[in-house]
Amino acid sequence: MMIIMLIYTKDDEQYVAGLYLELKDDMLYVANKILRNHDDAEDAVHLAFVNIIKGLQRIQSLQNVNSNLCRETAAYCIVIVKNVSRRIYNKRKTRQTTPIEDFENTLVADDNPVEQALNNNLLKLIDEAIKGLPEKLAKAFVLRYYKGMKHSEIGEFMNVTTSTAQKRVERATDIILKQIGEEAI
Repeated sequence: MMIIMLIYTKDDEQYVAGLYLELKDDMLYVANKILRNHDDAEDAVHLAFVNIIKGLQRIQSLQNVNSNLCRETAAYCIVIVKNVSRRIYNKRKTRQTTPIEDFENTLVADDNPVEQALNNNLLKLIDEAIKGLPEKLAKAFVLRYYKGMKHSEIGEFMNVTTSTAQKRVERATDIILKQIGEEAI
């Protein structure tokens, strides 16, 4: 694991492992309250631990000799995960995209033959747009919207992080929607 490579001594490794076991649930709770998305919250906790490892000496100086985990250390870690979560939230907020679920509502088949023909044409446009995507983006898009996989499952399947899988799906969706918009005009 890449995070472990940031740790130089066995004592530090054990310290961080103990810190993780002790605080991960609280940190996940805080991140989830801010992000309202479990996958993003897990990413925030892991990124927070990268920051914690980078500043390990400062955290160890907060450690109280009489207890395994002092309040100052826990509070410091919670502040770090809050800041990381807010950064993720703000990035996500500035990157407003049209969710494919909103787009799929137009694909519902009706009894109206004109609407069915339009929906069939729209599906053909989507298929053509997918064929024009880079392989990684196309695969992420198909796994998400045709296979119904979660971002975390896509990340595991493609050997990438959850956030990378989510970004690939978002990029693919943006490209497809832009291309369909141009084709419709």
